[in-house]
Amino acid sequence: MKLHTKILLGLVVGAIVGLAFKFTLGAEHPVVEWLNTYLAGPVGQIFLSLLFMIVIPLVFASISLGVASLGDLKRVGRIGVKTLLFFFLTMALSAIIGLTLVQILRPGTRITPETRAEMMATYAADASSKVAAAETSTFGIQTLVGIVTRNPVRSAVELDLLGIIFFGIMFGIALTMLTPERAKPMIGVLEALNDIVIKIVEIAMKLAPYGVAGLIFGVTSRFGWALLKPLGIYVRVVLLGLLLHPVVSLPRHPQRRLA
Repeated sequence: MKLHTKILLGLVVGAIVGLAFKFTLGAEHPVVEWLNTYLAGPVGQIFLSLLFMIVIPLVFASISLGVASLGDLKRVGRIGVKTLLFFFLTMALSAIIGLTLVQILRPGTRITPETRAEMMATYAADASSKVAAAETSTFGIQTLVGIVTRNPVRSAVELDLLGIIFFGIMFGIALTMLTPERAKPMIGVLEALNDIVIKIVEIAMKLAPYGVAGLIFGVTSRFGWALLKPLGIYVRVVLLGLLLHPVVSLPRHPQRRLA
């Protein structure tokens, strides 16, 4: 059985079992609470933590290697500058697409007030800080200034991906300014780091069917059908954004267009 089939099967099984426990025993039954606390919840959180663990090194290594592969930017000239501008432009367009879809479709508003109150009570400790940060954040010139991170280590700890992306670009640019002999050891380290992270992803994917089953079990056993429809809408919004990204953000190759 292929991995994507296993993940889909885990999603379906976790949802069905969670709904069965919700409508037979109830969300507050000791058995359901035990499963969420000691089995389904930990497996799902371990899976998510494995994915979050590799985000920063994967982004940093891949972007630094991509920029460094351009070679000497002075020698490359306009091609190197155009490549960097293209990267920034596509990144900005993809962010605009996501923000626009969320503002238009508003998948989070489909949750009923009762379910929202229950979710806040269940996940209050984790959600309060994120909600406060979202309410105080605004997009403007300071957002652009903030991309230039003052402390890449802090950006890594806080999962500030824009800061890590900028640092990775600058790191790659600096590598192109070194002589090949000086840059080669660091490029080798980055290539090894990238390969190691890919192997960790492969390990995490082996746990994916069980992690997905545990996560969806926790949702359906607590909230039943109330969250399945909003989650489905959220998934459709994400898929729509992924479909629009290559159409809007990534221009088609002229030869491919002629074909």
